[in-house]
Amino acid sequence: MTVLRLLGAVALLATTLACIHTSQTRQSSSVVDYLYPPSTAGEFVRHEPVAELTLSLPARVGIAFVPIHGERGAFYSESGGLTGRFRQDPLQFDETLRRSLLEQVAAAFEGRPEIASIEVLPSHQLREQGGFEEVDRLGALYGLDLLALVSYDQIQFGRENANAWTYLTLVGALTVEADETETRTLLDTSVFDIRSRTLLVTATGTSAETARSTPFETQRAVRIAATSGFEVAAKDLITNLDQGLERMAENVRAGTARGPGSPAVQVKVRPGNHGVAGLGWVHLLLLAIVGLACRREA
Repeated sequence: MTVLRLLGAVALLATTLACIHTSQTRQSSSVVDYLYPPSTAGEFVRHEPVAELTLSLPARVGIAFVPIHGERGAFYSESGGLTGRFRQDPLQFDETLRRSLLEQVAAAFEGRPEIASIEVLPSHQLREQGGFEEVDRLGALYGLDLLALVSYDQIQFGRENANAWTYLTLVGALTVEADETETRTLLDTSVFDIRSRTLLVTATGTSAETARSTPFETQRAVRIAATSGFEVAAKDLITNLDQGLERMAENVRAGTARGPGSPAVQVKVRPGNHGVAGLGWVHLLLLAIVGLACRREA
């Protein structure tokens, strides 16, 4: 009897361990992959940085999500076997959610004297690995001066904990929150001057959340965590982007794109820009000229 009990305990332990699975899924896009696609020869197209650029202010800005490339957006597993309950729908991050997030980020540009307008671009306007040539076409199509490209990276870890043996009972499967999902999300915004292809601003937003669920609710919990991760990261991004735009204004006043060592900047006040905002940019133009002169003398 003792031997039988021991064998039974070993079998139960083996069953329990067999029911414990871990998985990792990911979706992401890359602004570098989009702007610098390889040529037909497999080499990356190089763009020589400019020494000086001219900004027309207040600027017309476009904002768009960087398109995914290859398997980046397919919620692929990075750890081999993927437990079915933790599988994610590759269409979960759809155009409705994308546009909602972009409109929130666009709000960070509104009301600033250096920004004339902000245009949210639909995802289908950007192709995979479109490069700066596509950015030029978008600028001409929408009459843009600057383009803000938003990229993302979201990783979800799924794990069945030591209570997985309770799945063998209906009550356990319905009531025991033995599945754990950890979601880490990053949103990054890069603002470029279209004409010179110069990077002016970068800002990042992040979020990290953990959720527990029963086996029957895991897929729903995974979907909710994915959406929530993007929304929380967007709020963090907006705060950091606002600070980044403030730094951009300060750099422009000093006559540089991103501070010492970056391309010099001259400001051109857009014709017909009158009123309080226009008056502010007249002063900014004078400050930029003075700052640039001081920089060159130094």
